[in-house]
Amino acid sequence: MAGQEWAETLARSAGREPSDLVNYLTGCAGVSRTLPRAATRVYSSAYELILRHGTYSRGPLRLPAGVRQGERKECFANATRLALSGGGMTYCEGYATGVLIPVQHAWCVREDGTVVDPTWSGRLDRPAGECVEYAGVRVARELLTEIVLRTGVYGMLEVPVVYVRGLAFDARGVAVGFADASETE
Repeated sequence: MAGQEWAETLARSAGREPSDLVNYLTGCAGVSRTLPRAATRVYSSAYELILRHGTYSRGPLRLPAGVRQGERKECFANATRLALSGGGMTYCEGYATGVLIPVQHAWCVREDGTVVDPTWSGRLDRPAGECVEYAGVRVARELLTEIVLRTGVYGMLEVPVVYVRGLAFDARGVAVGFADASETE
C-alpha cells in the first residue's frame, strides 16, 4: 500500500485524520524519493519502507509483568534481546513519538499487536492517558538474527542491503527475508 493510501487507511480505521507521526513519515518519504539514489533502490528510505509495509500502533508506556526495563538509549539492543528471548514478541523498528518529534526507535509487539517497549516504558514524562504512537516494520526472529550477525550492530533501518535488495513479507506483514536472493549489497 502506498504511503498516502496507508495514511488514509489509518485515518479511516481510527475515525480521525492521520496522526502527526504518519504525516511526518509521508512528508519525509516524499523528499527521499527525489534523491538520485532512489532510482537504484527498492525503497528510497526507511520512511518509504515503513509506509509501504509497516504497522501503526498506539501504546501506553507500561511493561508487562516479567519484562525487564532495558538500558537507556539502547532501544535497538533492548528490543532485539526481548524479541530473541522466546517470549512470543516480534521485533519492530521504525519511528515513534518521543518527547518532541518522531524519532527512530525499536520496540516489540505481541501477537495481538500490543506494544511492549523495554526502553521507554516508565521513562517518558507523558500526560496521564497519553499514548505513544509507533509506526514500524515487524521483523521475524530469523531475519533479525541474520542482520545482526551480518552487520555486527543492532538495528536494520540503516543497513544498505535492506534498501538495495528489498524485504519479503509473510501473510501477517512480518519481514521474513530479503526479496532479492542475491548476496550482493
